[in-house]
Amino acid sequence: MPKKMIVFYFTAIGLGYLLGAFLGILYAYYNPMHQLNGYWKNNYFFSTQNDEYHINSRVSIIGRVIKFSSEVYDQAAVLKFNRDSTLSLVDTKNNIFKEEVTSSTTANMEDEVLNLLFNNQLVISRPTFYLLDNKTILFEQSQGNTHASARLLKRSDRNYNN
Repeated sequence: MPKKMIVFYFTAIGLGYLLGAFLGILYAYYNPMHQLNGYWKNNYFFSTQNDEYHINSRVSIIGRVIKFSSEVYDQAAVLKFNRDSTLSLVDTKNNIFKEEVTSSTTANMEDEVLNLLFNNQLVISRPTFYLLDNKTILFEQSQGNTHASARLLKRSDRNYNN
């Protein structure tokens, strides 16, 4: 009797291990964001009471990792703010991403609105990507960055055909 129980448990553990390995390989191979893979960019202007700013954003989507990079320039083309952050996909059904700010640089900003927007810690909650065509996506976030809750991103891949 104990020998049958031991064989049963080892068989169950072995089958569980094989099933887990198979599902892990399948999960690693299947990428739910394969249509969005590539490099995207967006340039827009942002105005406050004191000045007008140019914001240059770049988004890199490779696999399940999304990297954001954005710079803010004033009218004299002086860099005011730079932030790089990474979002890792945690749950595809609920659009849950884990954010990590990799670098952040701030110049002397006299504009209070700009200070409030860029120096406060912001959390991106439930970002949604809508593929409009092969070269355009709409990136929308329900909460987080208040000045850019929806962005139209253009594909900037050099050798992208279509």
